[in-house]
Amino acid sequence: MNELKMVSVIMPNYNYARYIQQSIEAVLAQTYLNIELIIIDDASTDNSLEIIKNLSEKDHRIKVVVNDLNKGVVACRNLGIENARGMYLCFIDPDDIWEINKINLQLEALQKHNGNLCFTDIQIIDAEGVKGKIRKHYYHEYSYNSLLKRNFIPHSTLLVQKGLLENIRYEDIWVNNFQQWIMNKLAIKKIIHEDYVLLLKIFKTKNVQAVHLSQPLVLYRVHPNNYSGNYFKKFLSLYCIYRNTQGFNFIKSIFFTLRIAVLASIKNIS
Repeated sequence: MNELKMVSVIMPNYNYARYIQQSIEAVLAQTYLNIELIIIDDASTDNSLEIIKNLSEKDHRIKVVVNDLNKGVVACRNLGIENARGMYLCFIDPDDIWEINKINLQLEALQKHNGNLCFTDIQIIDAEGVKGKIRKHYYHEYSYNSLLKRNFIPHSTLLVQKGLLENIRYEDIWVNNFQQWIMNKLAIKKIIHEDYVLLLKIFKTKNVQAVHLSQPLVLYRVHPNNYSGNYFKKFLSLYCIYRNTQGFNFIKSIFFTLRIAVLASIKNIS
């Protein structure tokens, strides 16, 4: 196996027993065979770890890392990066599903366009796996400034050269006392979109040659237990990203957050 062409797939898990086997099998079924699947179990309390271990006994490409204590998705993804041996990295949440040729098509696209980062369109599925709307990306500028306007890269579609993550890792998004007070009032326990912060850092500090595949190669699951459906949490998180991680002033942070909110309500593309 040529490790220079290996693709490392990183999957965090915390209590996703309902969906994780289907996600794992979708990764292992890829037409591109030179992969490793690094699963970081974050001290799950359901039987998802048992499912993972059973599957790992049948396929040597699965590497299992088990946290003794729950550390959160940021720590899990960073741990996955540290353990990755591949030249390329992919990320998948344990409730999403890949089409069988996702990795192969992305690597071909990078080679054709001399790129170092690739993303695709997605198709929404519900908790039962019923397919819904296809979400397409219609823009053609892939830069830090365009990424500020909207996170156009669904994280489970991302394939990136590992070198782009040199000195870059996921990070938890800090909040000040007033922002924490708002979170408490809205019963929001966690600021999300750490994947967006990672992408902003990559595009701001690295020479990114991004390639977009206009195909829904990822089935993105929306259900009550994931973070995507809570719009108060989503927009507060975006404000904290602009204000606290990008250093924007209050007015600029509100402007960028409201722009995404308007796009979401008018075009339903958020």
